[in-house]
Amino acid sequence: MWDIRGQRRILCSAVFFAIGVLTYNLYCGFRADALGSGWERAQVQTVRWRLFQTAGKIVRHGRQVWLKISAAMLATFAAVRNHCARLLVEEGAVAETS
Repeated sequence: MWDIRGQRRILCSAVFFAIGVLTYNLYCGFRADALGSGWERAQVQTVRWRLFQTAGKIVRHGRQVWLKISAAMLATFAAVRNHCARLLVEEGAVAETS
């Protein structure tokens, strides 16, 4: 016979699994849409080490926030930013500016 703790444990496991599936699907969409070519077969660990674990420094200056990164990663970050902006304009989420 099931008790309330067993049912709660099953529900928690189901929610945990659903969050994992959602996270993986968002990652696959990000990898395919935002990162573009060259990243199609990259695993989560590869993207994390190449992109998110880049050494950088956040600097506040003149009411603005800047992210200082190495020149080698600048092209990669600029390409991702431009690709995401292009996708937002194509989908109609943001009005195109000149």
